[in-house]
Order: sequence, then C-alpha cells, then structure tokens
Amino acid sequence: MPLSRLVSAHRARRARRARRGWRPSTYADRWRSVWTLVAVSGAGVAGLEWSPLLAVVAVLFAWAGAAALLVSLSVAREGVPEQPLGRRPHTVAVDALLLGTATVAAFAIGSVSSALLLLLLLLGAVTSPVVARRVRRAVRPLSAVDRRLRTLSDLELCDLWRYTFDQLRSRPPAETLLGLVGVRQACLDELARRDPAAVAAWLESGARPEEGPDGFRAGEQGRAA
Repeated sequence: MPLSRLVSAHRARRARRARRGWRPSTYADRWRSVWTLVAVSGAGVAGLEWSPLLAVVAVLFAWAGAAALLVSLSVAREGVPEQPLGRRPHTVAVDALLLGTATVAAFAIGSVSSALLLLLLLLGAVTSPVVARRVRRAVRPLSAVDRRLRTLSDLELCDLWRYTFDQLRSRPPAETLLGLVGVRQACLDELARRDPAAVAAWLESGARPEEGPDGFRAGEQGRAA
C-alpha cells in the first residue's frame, strides 16, 4: 500500500473516531482526574480518622517513598539517567505525590471499611486506561493502516518513520499533514507493541523526530505474526 493510501486510510479512521466521539487521551485524563479526587477525599478521611497533622505527615512520607520507588524502577529499567530524575522531574514529582496520597487514602479507607477499599481498587483497575485500551483493541477490527503496518519488518517501520518525517518537512496540505501525523503515530504504536522496552529507551534518550529506535532494539524481529 503506497504512503498516500496509508494517509487516506488514516484520515478515514480519524473521521470515524471523531463521529463516535472516542478520544483515548481524554479518557485517560478524565480517569486520572476522577481517581485523583478519590485519593484526595481519602486523604481527607485520614485527617478525620487520625488527625490533620498526622495525615499531612503521612502524605509527605508516602510522597518521598513513592518518588524513591519511581526513580529506582526507572534506573532499574533504563539505567542511571544523566539527570537525577531523568528528563521529566516534574512528572515524577506529581506522579509520586498522587501515588503517596492514594496510599494514605487506601489505609484510611481500609480502616473504615475493607469492603469499600476492595471495591474502589477493583473499580479503578477495571476502568483504567490500559484495560479500556486493550478491550477496545480486542473488540474492534484492525484498520487498513494497522493491517498494512503489521506486514512490515521492524527496519521497514523505522524507514517509514523517517520517510514520513521527510514528507512532513515538505509542508504538505493540512489534510495530508494530519494523515502523515496519524501514520507516524500508528507506526510508533506498532513499534511499541513489538518492542516496548526499545521504544521507551529511545524516547527517554531524547528521541528526535527524524530518527528511529533502530539502535535500541535487541535485534531484528522480522515480520510480525
């Protein structure tokens, strides 16, 4: 399938998604906002059950512990970064704060009702963006773009990634531009599906749009099944 047909196929898929009103990033943001509110409410319960000062101290200690855990996991997975907290210190701090608050909230809610805590944990897991994305992928057929990309080898996907960047630099019309961006996103998704560790390491290294994750792959995996 030529690149022009890939772009057209992606535009058609994008139009169908817009008509259905499904936006995964928006769902993830809303899910995060809802459970942040639940965690803050749980921390409020901790303040009522224990004391406001003790709840604040518990959140601060949990925040520090969560930050240490996130950094340790990042180092174990990707090695020691050039910067102490990698390239996204603000993201690490915010994620650690949410995790620490959620931990304190879980203890507080669990002390009131273990059944309620179990229900909230189950509800959060079932409605998580990861589960929602996997369910959606399982129930919907592959698009023409995805089917075509799955027939390409890893190296061919990386070549397509670089080629589409060259096409973007030629300043195409707006519709073609959106299609090219969509193909690049689908290409990145397919690479991440095949080798998530390599793509994550490439992105963490400060990936430039004209480059590909070739150098981070464990080896040529051939064509996807």
